[in-house]
Amino acid sequence: MDDLSLDVNLASPVESSVALHTITSLPLDPQFPLFRHYPAMKLGILDSIDFFVRLLIPRARKILAREADDVSWVVTVPPLFALPAAANLLARGIHRDLIAHGGDRPPPLLAELRYSAPNPATLHLEAPANDYSRASVADRRKARRQLYEGRSAVAVDLETFRGRAVLFVNDINVTGTQQHFMRRAIRPAGPAAIHWLHVLQVDPVLGRSHPELEYALNHLHLARFDELAEAVAGSGIEPTARCVDRLLRHDPEELAPVLREMGAERARRLLELAAEEGRWKSAGVDYQARVALLASRITG
Repeated sequence: MDDLSLDVNLASPVESSVALHTITSLPLDPQFPLFRHYPAMKLGILDSIDFFVRLLIPRARKILAREADDVSWVVTVPPLFALPAAANLLARGIHRDLIAHGGDRPPPLLAELRYSAPNPATLHLEAPANDYSRASVADRRKARRQLYEGRSAVAVDLETFRGRAVLFVNDINVTGTQQHFMRRAIRPAGPAAIHWLHVLQVDPVLGRSHPELEYALNHLHLARFDELAEAVAGSGIEPTARCVDRLLRHDPEELAPVLREMGAERARRLLELAAEEGRWKSAGVDYQARVALLASRITG
């Protein structure tokens, strides 16, 4: 098992962790309000993104209020390739509010980290093909180590974080793996503090014994293809990497009508981002070829 201890020569900034809800037991209740909105939020459905942003903003303001008024802040999230994750959409909403209602405080920065790969065509060699939300603890650590420290290592502008308090926004903390590698990425900058803000967190014992509960959460609702297709075809969505990943797991014959219903401009933009993402190759399916095929059939 990989050692998640941090390098002892790195200074330890002040840390705190806040979540809207802590999962302490199973089974998951599909009717719990946070769980009802969670799968839609993960796909990028804007009503659900806004639902969580409204709940997270008071927590974010309370975190900022703990620091002196002259402290500089940066809002950040887990890294992305090209398509945003739900965490990016949440962080953007929170950041907009903090800018609009920050009073005399220095306006916070928004730092959306990206994986840097010299050859986008090889990204699938770095990124795990299987769904991270179903992965074991060991596989999660291996996957994040590949992404943060491999050929696609995260590009961190240390000056963005140097001396600033960091508000890290994410949808869920299951095993602490993401936090560990984010901490390693930004601590060399010497941040003043790191505050973790999550929609959900899982009791550590439960998270280590049942990390796959994240997959169950993602599919409590909108699990069927017809539900996914209806959501994607609507205008109230900014498709996330998870959303596009789920789409690309279906045959082009199923997907082409969905893309045509979206409209040519939106469909082309989605496929451009999917091609730029460039990391999907799973179960013998070349997703890049599938993207190219779908692009040729948008208006077919």
